[in-house]
Amino acid sequence: MKKVLYPLSGVAALALTSPISFGDTMPQPDPTLDPLTSTSYEFDWSGEKGWSYFLQISPDLTNWVYLPEVESGESHDAYTFTPQIPGTSQAAPYFFTRLKMSDQPVADKVAAEIADFDGDGLPNLAELQLNGDLDPLEADTDGDGTRDGAEDNDGNGLGDLWEIVHFGSVGQDPSADPDGDGLSNLEEFAMASNPTTDSFRGTHGSEYYEYDALDRLEKVKGISRHSFQYDPSGNLEKAE
Repeated sequence: MKKVLYPLSGVAALALTSPISFGDTMPQPDPTLDPLTSTSYEFDWSGEKGWSYFLQISPDLTNWVYLPEVESGESHDAYTFTPQIPGTSQAAPYFFTRLKMSDQPVADKVAAEIADFDGDGLPNLAELQLNGDLDPLEADTDGDGTRDGAEDNDGNGLGDLWEIVHFGSVGQDPSADPDGDGLSNLEEFAMASNPTTDSFRGTHGSEYYEYDALDRLEKVKGISRHSFQYDPSGNLEKAE
């Protein structure tokens, strides 16, 4: 997979984030940045088949963040945005934009959004929605030795990947019980169970659950039966 960095700051210049051998056809996105109002802008470029595009913005050419957008191929919509001073709601007096590009094969924009180009366990678009702090082209953005998908970047005790798989986004309430099965999101995360389905009362065919002779949940992905407590009526009372 090739990754190309195409910065734009007045005059576009091409830089590479990984080697491309001689003879490969170089993409020429020719990015443009046009003002729409005194504070909003339209960012556009010439897309090419077989390439996916990621947009970044920076106040100083040093600290870059991703905009929540993934595009792929020749056809795409220009991206409209209002740059702000980091940490405020004030319009930025100046800023820089650039494109990051990947030639990892995908069918279209939707496929590029749900693909995981860096293999860290998080879909590309999900990484961009985490405040732009994660890099969809780097498996370990902060270099701490842990893949981005295994981290809890919003600090709520729930793994980001688990939240995205089951809820579509991070930032879920760890104490909530959306499926009403008596287990909080935090407890379901600890057992790798589905927090949106009352699995403990009806998913007998699931590969994740095993039941005892009294039809009570016995194991979840190999967790032994002593992790579960039942009331006198045989209902699940507590899971640890």
